[in-house]
Amino acid sequence: MIHRRFFKIRGNILKKILLLGCLFFGLFNTVAQQKVDECGIEIPDLETRELQASRFAQWQNSKAGQRNINEQYTIPVVFHLIEENDSISDAEIITLLNNLNDGFANAGMFNSVTEGVDTKIRFCLASKAPDGSKTNGITRMSSDYSDYDMDLEDPELKTKVQWDPRYYLNIWVVDKIYSEVISNYTGRTWWTRIPAAGYATLPYDTTQVYNKSDGIVIGVRSPDVLVHECGHYLGLLHTFTGGCYNQDCTVNGDMVCDTPPDDSMLEGCETNTCNTDTLSNYSNGNFYEDVPDMNSNFMDYSSGCGNAFTEGQAERMRFHLETYRIDLYMESPGNPLTCNDPCPEVSELYFDQKMEFPTPDDTVEFNAFGDGFINYEWYVEYLGNGSHNYSVVWEKGYVPDSLATETDSVLNYSFDETGKYRVYLKAWKDDPTCFSSYQRIVNVMCGVDARFYPDKRFIASKLPLSRFTEPVTFKNISTGANSYEWEIVHRGPAGRPDLPTYTTTDSVDLNYLFEEPGYYYITLKAFNGNCVDQTNTFILGVDDPTIDGIPSIMDVNCFNQDSALVELRVYNNGYDTVNVGTPVALYNKDPKQTDAELLAVFGLPEIVYGFDSADYHFVIGKEKLENDIFVVFNDSGKTSPPVTFPRPDENVYSFNTEYPQTGYAELKYDNNFDHLSFEIDSLRFAEDRWACLGSEIFLELDNEEIDSAGWYSYNNGDLGYGNPVSYDFNGPDTVVLSVKTIYGCEYYDTLQVHLSKPEVSVADSVLKVERGGSARLSARGASTYTWSPPDWLDDPFISSPRTTPEDPILYTVEGLDSLGCSDTAEVMVFVITTAHIPELFTPNGDGENDQLKVYGLEGVRDIQIRIFNRTGSLVFESDNPSLLSSSGWNGKWRGKEQPSGIYFWKVTGTYINGEPLLLNDGKESGAVHLIR
Repeated sequence: MIHRRFFKIRGNILKKILLLGCLFFGLFNTVAQQKVDECGIEIPDLETRELQASRFAQWQNSKAGQRNINEQYTIPVVFHLIEENDSISDAEIITLLNNLNDGFANAGMFNSVTEGVDTKIRFCLASKAPDGSKTNGITRMSSDYSDYDMDLEDPELKTKVQWDPRYYLNIWVVDKIYSEVISNYTGRTWWTRIPAAGYATLPYDTTQVYNKSDGIVIGVRSPDVLVHECGHYLGLLHTFTGGCYNQDCTVNGDMVCDTPPDDSMLEGCETNTCNTDTLSNYSNGNFYEDVPDMNSNFMDYSSGCGNAFTEGQAERMRFHLETYRIDLYMESPGNPLTCNDPCPEVSELYFDQKMEFPTPDDTVEFNAFGDGFINYEWYVEYLGNGSHNYSVVWEKGYVPDSLATETDSVLNYSFDETGKYRVYLKAWKDDPTCFSSYQRIVNVMCGVDARFYPDKRFIASKLPLSRFTEPVTFKNISTGANSYEWEIVHRGPAGRPDLPTYTTTDSVDLNYLFEEPGYYYITLKAFNGNCVDQTNTFILGVDDPTIDGIPSIMDVNCFNQDSALVELRVYNNGYDTVNVGTPVALYNKDPKQTDAELLAVFGLPEIVYGFDSADYHFVIGKEKLENDIFVVFNDSGKTSPPVTFPRPDENVYSFNTEYPQTGYAELKYDNNFDHLSFEIDSLRFAEDRWACLGSEIFLELDNEEIDSAGWYSYNNGDLGYGNPVSYDFNGPDTVVLSVKTIYGCEYYDTLQVHLSKPEVSVADSVLKVERGGSARLSARGASTYTWSPPDWLDDPFISSPRTTPEDPILYTVEGLDSLGCSDTAEVMVFVITTAHIPELFTPNGDGENDQLKVYGLEGVRDIQIRIFNRTGSLVFESDNPSLLSSSGWNGKWRGKEQPSGIYFWKVTGTYINGEPLLLNDGKESGAVHLIR
């Protein structure tokens, strides 16, 4: 499954459009269509999500899932540099790989996000090629496909060179990716079009050798781009996938429970677009209160916010490795030594190809480069016809099955027929078992390679009465041709016939004006005599740009003693602009009924841009108003009710468009109506308030049309005239407001002042903790929290801090609501003094849990502790209770740090009362985990 870092937005209406190519899942190929999110990214359907969530839960509970919590996975990488010129150095690739590892380790240039984690996943340049030879993990190929079209030429690129995807992460590095992954339209700014930085494949099934598209392509050599794409390659979705829906965080959204729901893409660093964070069992215990979007995450699109992975994302990537890419990481049985040099003394080998597109009987020269080689063997193998749509992967364990054709550093070879060939070179100095090799795929054609790319990949275009059209240029980049034929096949919207097929042989590049909506299939044939080549088909979606006006009556106010002010907002959900003068009609009753009476018709004084809105004000006589007002957009009022419109224009061809009397066709007409019930003499000026008991509150009206305001409190009496006024709040209250506007209109209004008080509660008011252990405190019912005293707490300013107390302690938590009103609750924590040794410690020098201590030895007469490693060697012993309580074992033996793993302890001794000394509720031996 292809996963691309891109999205399409149509103004503020999100378009679900997937860019298509022959290899990509999409609307028009033989693979089942996948749902795409706002980014145009294929996302798994519900059935696939539920199946994967079930497998993930099984993996978490398995021995494998537990075993690999602290293991490091190392993934062999091969970079395929597809360059027009050798512009990328090995040093640049090594730096890019080091930065990639920093991203996955939350280190180096990516250590600014404190919440980030070390994923325990690393990447290494492959040192052993699929045939067992030495490699530096970098291949080079000079090719015209250094600039290629993502939608049209993905198979052409990847079948030029690919190593066994089961055992290598293939990363193709190109100079430029012709693409359009953001198509953002607003009428004010027209189009914003942004190309792809890279894209990757998602693992939803076990990787096979024939997965010819598997891997990553990057056109921008940026560390954060590569880390992002590697996240997709290891199974991560965007953090904003699925928006705010969060009924089951293992299935919904990005399927990661410790990334909060997110409905933004390119927003700032402090956004909070969802209030569903606490759903799904508090997101499986990760969010007990609403939090901001995780804009600092690698799988978000926000820039400049820092980048990191969460532990949940790290776990899912490890799950995908063990479930779908089991042969990839170095700890797997099938791939133990891919990053270890098989022959350190052998140098790198490479050969060039003097003719990229040879024809049969052309003699092609291949020149080998490498130091110290004496012996050479060249092999040429026929692989099949010239189709790009099958795998030519260099499979692990490859052995050439044809005889050597040359034993020199130069091969001159004439290919007998068209098709694909593997040219393979093996070279060594003295020992033929210690060798280097290089291979590349040669596509022998008749001499023509047809290629093009469009300058736009999604447009809105049509010839309505007000012309809104968008031409597209298809740039011809073919080689070896002297004539061309373009073909455009149209597929109309549902229920509409297809337009005639368009062909032309008159131009090299094609500039075409699309006059009707639908899907267009564009192909190019390139000719040179009897030689012809045809491109894959590009599919262009053309949207209907017709206006779609939606009126909304916002309010009706007094304008003066004789007139009212109608506040109207008009939305335009189309691309084209709503013109000045477009009529809006007001009625006293439902205009779809015959007894409605026309009150007034107004022409819009300003335009409404595509996917935008505009506010208008109209004055109407009070004598015409009762308690209801109806508005109809695009209605001239020239016909008697009921108001009717012709058929809607959405996806209708321009020559079949039906226009209303106004002459302005619309996509839809059923949204042209709105209604408001009102009482013009009882307008609401003031909103209810909430306040803390004893606080000073201010009452103020934010309205430029107010001339004067008087206030009266049921609790405090007359508050006088003014704007604002203030008084001390002493309990729930009702305030009466009298207002006079600058137009001479008088109103009375009331507002309620409510008592705001959080109700803070704790999950457990009494906790018991073994000495040396910890417990989670938990409070709810407020917006912010402060725990006191702060002793032994990891963070006293969160709702659920962790305490590691050494003595009994009473904690008080104060919670504040959004207004700063407070409430408190208490938690008593008792420390169980039974002798106890922790189950793990981390002697990494960070000042926390660096020593393995024994707790609760206050009543001990004598004690002996001995600790052994897995081979049975004694690495620590002590009979000093004071030493064991204060410093314990520091994780060293004979002055050397001991590795992470399981160690075993054994205790003997007695308490002062003569009872035998046992640890951890009656054990004389046990295990402890040392973690670095």
